[in-house]
Amino acid sequence: MTHDPITPDRERRLDAITWPRLEKRWCECTEAEIEQVLAELNRETAESRARTAAAEIRIAAMQARIDQGEAHIRDGLERLERWANGTRP
Repeated sequence: MTHDPITPDRERRLDAITWPRLEKRWCECTEAEIEQVLAELNRETAESRARTAAAEIRIAAMQARIDQGEAHIRDGLERLERWANGTRP
């Protein structure tokens, strides 16, 4: 398997990932440590996706309540307009 060359910019980005977790630069990490960091990143990503999905469900529920409220208001206005025009329900 071939690997892409590590540019200085890419190495800085990798260091930014490994340093807060292991207090090591990327090039100093063992394969096991890199696997550990990857597992942690995958877990964090899964947790973030779960939080996002839960937030989307809450937003959809709130939007449904808003839509329902707007429908009630429209219905009330239509009834009021019919009443004002002398049309009884």
